[in-house]
Formats: sequence, C-alpha cells, structure tokens
Amino acid sequence: MTTITKLEKNLIEEAIKDTDGSNSFLFSTALQIGNELGWTTNQTKGVYGSLEKKNIISMTENVLAGVNGQPAEKLAYWSMNVKSDDGEEYEPYKDTIEKMEKYLTEREEA
Repeated sequence: MTTITKLEKNLIEEAIKDTDGSNSFLFSTALQIGNELGWTTNQTKGVYGSLEKKNIISMTENVLAGVNGQPAEKLAYWSMNVKSDDGEEYEPYKDTIEKMEKYLTEREEA
C-alpha cells in the first residue's frame, strides 16, 4: 500500500495549487516549495525522489530548456490527472490529498 508521509503531503498540497493545465510538477517548483517550507535542498530532493519511487510523479526524458539563467531540467508529470488541459473529460481530477490517496489505494487494488 502506498502511504503518503507528512512531508510528502506538505509538498503535494502546495504543488497541487501551482499545477497548471500541463499536469507537470518540476523539481524547480519542488525546490521553491521546499524553500518556503524551510527545508534544505537535500530534504526536498529526498521527498521529491520518494514521490517518483512511489509513482506519484513520473520523470520523462523530455527536457525543458532553462530560461533567465536557470538550468534545463527533465520534465516530470503527475501520474494521475491533477489538472490537465483535457479537464476531467477522461479522468476526474485528483486535486486534493484525499482524492489522491483514494486513487492510489484503488490503483493498488486493481
């Protein structure tokens, strides 16, 4: 069973607020959130990496070019529909911790 830790919940809750129609969740966004939460870079890396291991986010080989002096980074997407340009036509949004946890439980039972 996939359990979401308190730190993961803190990161997810803030990241959901910033998710746009691309349904992406970049590490640079996680770093900004972690900084706001008072985390070190290593803490943020650990929590973000844990979300990837739990298949809550999925890394791709696609790279987003850096802008304004920022480095390029690999694109990562939520492994579920948090907020996409398609709306909820194909899959309801998982835009709260409760909806996300329910989805993860159902995914494991399938």
